[in-house]
Amino acid sequence: MNLYQPEKYKVFSGNGKSFGFCTVWNEAEAVFNKSEIIREKTAILGTLYSRQGVNIIIRNLALNPQIKKFFIWGNGGLSNTQFGLMGKSLIEKIWKEGIDSDGFVKGTKFKLEKEIDVEIVKKIISNVELIDMSHLSLEEAEKRINEEEAINDAYMESIRFPDAVLEKTETFPSEEVGWLVRGKTIIEAWLRVSDIKFLKDLLGFKLVYIEADVEKRFQRISVRGENSDDNEKTFEQFKKELEQESETQIRGLKDGADYIINNNGLIKELCNRVDEIIKQVCE
Repeated sequence: MNLYQPEKYKVFSGNGKSFGFCTVWNEAEAVFNKSEIIREKTAILGTLYSRQGVNIIIRNLALNPQIKKFFIWGNGGLSNTQFGLMGKSLIEKIWKEGIDSDGFVKGTKFKLEKEIDVEIVKKIISNVELIDMSHLSLEEAEKRINEEEAINDAYMESIRFPDAVLEKTETFPSEEVGWLVRGKTIIEAWLRVSDIKFLKDLLGFKLVYIEADVEKRFQRISVRGENSDDNEKTFEQFKKELEQESETQIRGLKDGADYIINNNGLIKELCNRVDEIIKQVCE
């Protein structure tokens, strides 16, 4: 399987040849591990976190011209937020509206990387069917893929575009700078004071501090049971853990935050507040 910078842009290679699968903001590895059908039927599986990720998708499609159907599965809360829809909406617009001779997606101010050949992109659009399955559950998406006919013949030679050379453009700052952070908890995933001091100097960086009452946090970790001792942990033990250095450093970040979110409510309320902040930053 030919892939564009797989060490930087992580994708998963299945046993199929003619299907590509995009999970948008859903965790690609979790989907890949859970679904035997997707592992067997798809050639490539990956995410789409931002508009810039569209360039990577097009590069991988050019490298793998045997892929004739590209499925988008954005079923989930994060994939359907204002920010989560940016990449998905852009790739849908490319397939529907096309791109002009300068590489701009028609009807937008977004330009593909200059190293990507416009004529090759047009050939990809003409030969690859884009199928949105975001309205389906994973089980329904599996059934749909299982029913699709696989056509393995390539419609052109495999093409590797030159690596992108960054150029200054009039883009929203967060499209230029981004981090993907993974972990079972925020503490496990990230956040050292030294990181924030560095990030604060970057153009467009915004720090969002999310807090919840101690009682609410204890209730949630007890229900989640992510660690083996969570169900047996007492409230006093939990409060003692909050005095560890990692916790106290995180609390110290609140004073320098651009936005503060109270997360004592429902997940829907948290998502709505995040959407509000993204809208404010984008304006």
